[in-house]
This record gives sequence, C-alpha cells and structure tokens, in this order.
Amino acid sequence: MTRSEQIKLSVAGTILVAVGILLYLDLRGHKHDPTVNAFQPLAVAEGDNIYRPVSKNNPANPMHTMYEVILADSQGQLHIEQFPNMKDTPPQIVFRPAPRQGGQYRVRELAQVSDACQKAIVFSCLRWGRVSPWFIRTMQPTPAQRKVIRAAEKRYFQAQAALQSNETNGAFRPQLLKKVIAATDKFSALKGDPITDHHKQREARRTMWLGMRFIRAKRAARFKNMERLASKVCDTLNSTEKAALAKIYDRLAKRMR
Repeated sequence: MTRSEQIKLSVAGTILVAVGILLYLDLRGHKHDPTVNAFQPLAVAEGDNIYRPVSKNNPANPMHTMYEVILADSQGQLHIEQFPNMKDTPPQIVFRPAPRQGGQYRVRELAQVSDACQKAIVFSCLRWGRVSPWFIRTMQPTPAQRKVIRAAEKRYFQAQAALQSNETNGAFRPQLLKKVIAATDKFSALKGDPITDHHKQREARRTMWLGMRFIRAKRAARFKNMERLASKVCDTLNSTEKAALAKIYDRLAKRMR
C-alpha cells in the first residue's frame, strides 16, 4: 500500500468515527424522557351540548362542568376528561402528540403493512380519512371495480363510526377505561408536586402508562379497519393497477421524509 493510499484510508476512518460519534450523540439527545408533568384537575364549563363549543346557542351549563387532568411527557399530552355531574356521560381520553411526534405514529403504523398496494390505501386513510379520489383516478377502475371499492369504503365508514360511538359512550375496552379512571382519581387525591414528589410522580407515570394503553388500543382498532378496506380494494386490482398505486405512494412518501 502506497503512502497516499494510507493517508486516504486514515482520513476515511477518521470521518467514519466522527460520523459515528455525532450519530450517537444525536440519538442520545432524542431519548424518551420518562418524567411525566401533570396538571391538577381543571374545571371547564361546558355547554348544554358538551360536544360543541360554548356559544350563544350553546350556553355554559354548570351541571355540565368537566374536570380535566392533563398528563404530559416528551411524547405528548394525555387529556382525561370526567363529568361527575353527568352520570350517563363516560370519561373521555384524548392524546395530543408533541410536535413532530404525530408523523412518527403514522410511520410506525405504515411499517406494519408489507404489501405496497395496501400500504398506499392505508396511507390514504391515515392522511385523508378515505380512499383518495386521486388514487381512484390513478387506478382507472372499471364500473364493476368502482362498485366494489365504494361498497368497501362504505363498510369502512360504518366500522369507524361504530368505533367512535363505542369510544364516546364508554363501550370501548370498558375494563381498561375503569383502570385509567381509577388511576387518575388516585393521582388526583395525592397532594404535592408531581415533579418533586416521588409518590405523586409514580402515580402520574402509572396513569400515563394506562392511558396510553387505551390510546394505542383505539389506534389499533381504527388501523384494523383500514387494513380490511385496503385488502378489499387491492383484491379488485390487477398487477398493473397495483403497481401504479404503489408508485404514487412512493412519490408521496419521499416528500414526507
């Protein structure tokens, strides 16, 4: 090996080591922070219709006061809403991802789909809530295929609506929902700062963990409906139509990176 080749090899090795160190530091800097910040129950006045904002046509009703506990970590905020004066209204659990985290959930879900055609349909549902008309035009379906796609999409909308109804009335994973609320009540009953008080922080983490189990179960149920729709749509297409759809998805996925 000549002197110049040795120098080139040495420089290349130095660059690789430097890149490795920078990559390690970057990954370490994005490590999940397990600390859970929490806000004690906030009393929020809701209108006669609790599912609509308070307004002139939907005035605040003291009997509809909502008590909201917010738990937050590096992944996002978990909102646990309870209506103690409305016995027929079950608690609601909502998760709001931190900035740049929402897209990561979508990426992880898409990674579960191996078929390129089905991945395109699932992506469309995640992005637009339905099979995009643009995707349908790309497939150029026959009248018979279009009829199958519309029927599959109708069943998908019905399944998602039924799931939403179950979530609203407390029928979705009721035992897990009870555990979340029990943990929330136990956390709220403790005094002290959840950041500095060890016991309060432990209950905050437990509540966050149970709440995220519930959120993941909801996302998984919705995703299963998307997979069923994707499977039905792609079963109606030939190889050329599937390839055209997969090509569009690849183009969109590159823009998202």
